[in-house]
Amino acid sequence: IKVFKQFCERQNINYKLIDEPEIVIRKGNIYVVMSDYSLVKLIKSVSELGYKLDKDIGIVLLYEPTYTNLLSANFSSFSYDNEEVANKILEVIKNKKQTSYVLQPKIMIQ
Repeated sequence: IKVFKQFCERQNINYKLIDEPEIVIRKGNIYVVMSDYSLVKLIKSVSELGYKLDKDIGIVLLYEPTYTNLLSANFSSFSYDNEEVANKILEVIKNKKQTSYVLQPKIMIQ
């Protein structure tokens, strides 16, 4: 979330972080989703309002779920190489010291 905020502020993008119970769906908005639960809830809300994914609202996933190909809409997503993440975690454990890494995401724009 911190990186998302920094990116939006650097790019002068208006944003609002919303807790799921308060979510209000508006046409023309893009929603950044961080979990399967949030994605399902958002898709259900969009459907109940009669909106169309890709046309009325956009969704960007901060992960790459395997089942999105079952849905009729396209989703842009950011994901990381799990092997690279695991290797970095093992390196930190092995070296027994705190450090930070910058991992390059795999970005899929649809």
